[in-house]
Amino acid sequence: MRWTTNLLILVGCLLGLTANGAPVAPLWIDVRTPEEYAAGHLEFAINLPLANIAADIRAAEPDKNRPIKLYCGVGVRAQQAKLTLEAQGYREVTNEGGYADLARGGQK
Repeated sequence: MRWTTNLLILVGCLLGLTANGAPVAPLWIDVRTPEEYAAGHLEFAINLPLANIAADIRAAEPDKNRPIKLYCGVGVRAQQAKLTLEAQGYREVTNEGGYADLARGGQK
């Protein structure tokens, strides 16, 4: 019975589901500076500045299969961060663009 439960959890993880079958929520990361983040950010986003993202991502999100959504001022730094995370093996990374558009409801 235990191996069946472990197998179901493994399959769920591979499909992007939690142990109870719910989808895994994406991790939103604001790659702007702490000052920009403090001036306004999406309430559900954490701040990992582009300058530190390569060193800090493992502590923030060790699961390389979890969806990660990045944003910055207009999308340029988010694209650089996307390439950095993909080079580290993160599989579901998207550049969501700029904060102003997202804050106005332009969330993808």
